[in-house]
Amino acid sequence: MIKKMETTSGTKTLEINGYKFFLDGYLYNNLNIVKYEAIPNKWDGLIIVHGKEGTGKTTLAAQAALYLSNDFNIDYVAWKPGQFTQIIDDAKPESSILWDEAITGARASQWADNINQTIVQKLTMIRKKKLKILICFPYLWMLDKYFVSRCLASIYVYSKGFEDRGHAFAYNQEQTEYLYAMMKEKYRLNPSAAFNACYKSFFFRFDKRFVLPEKEYDKRKTEATKNLEPDKDIWRDHCINTWRYIREHPSIIFKDMCRSINLTDQYVYRVMKQTELIV
Repeated sequence: MIKKMETTSGTKTLEINGYKFFLDGYLYNNLNIVKYEAIPNKWDGLIIVHGKEGTGKTTLAAQAALYLSNDFNIDYVAWKPGQFTQIIDDAKPESSILWDEAITGARASQWADNINQTIVQKLTMIRKKKLKILICFPYLWMLDKYFVSRCLASIYVYSKGFEDRGHAFAYNQEQTEYLYAMMKEKYRLNPSAAFNACYKSFFFRFDKRFVLPEKEYDKRKTEATKNLEPDKDIWRDHCINTWRYIREHPSIIFKDMCRSINLTDQYVYRVMKQTELIV
């Protein structure tokens, strides 16, 4: 958990696996904190990269993933929950894994639920293997509070114009939680306004060079997102079965039952409403 971020200026030019790119000095030093302090001491290696579509989230996240683990490659990129869990299971210890946004718009909330529950279910494995996980998703406020609280840090990526990408703000763990709270409460009608009202650790620019084989990346993403529905939602089935069990056994404590299957009570309740098991 990064409480205080390092703020050393300058840039670091790197060449890893044939890809040459630069990292801002502030970002470089804080990735070193993740790599050499947080992960070895068994903190959850989660970083959220958020911002509007097309601003360069994947470009930045892939660069960070490659620096954090030099064996990072396209086989460690997932777009759907099923792919992500399989990569987690198969990954070598201390690997970097990138979960890229698969869908936004009307179904973004559904995908946020899938991200929340899949990550929470895999936290033990992530920590055990000392994995570094970067999550690209546009809307920080759609994620679950518990999930956000488990992240090391977050990065907000934005552009200043159609041709001026490569800008970002970094938030440490406490700042991320505060930003999230402001988005959910004071600025719930306009969450983006919270960016101007919350403290950041530092601003930085990032390289626009893509450190993955672009054609193969586009091909795999297209293939993964042909079916716009998420993989079979086993957590939804768990929720329904859990609620039915609770109704048949009223002495069971609702929150304890949810916790036993690694689900938040808010998620279970929301699914129950959607499936009309409760009104």
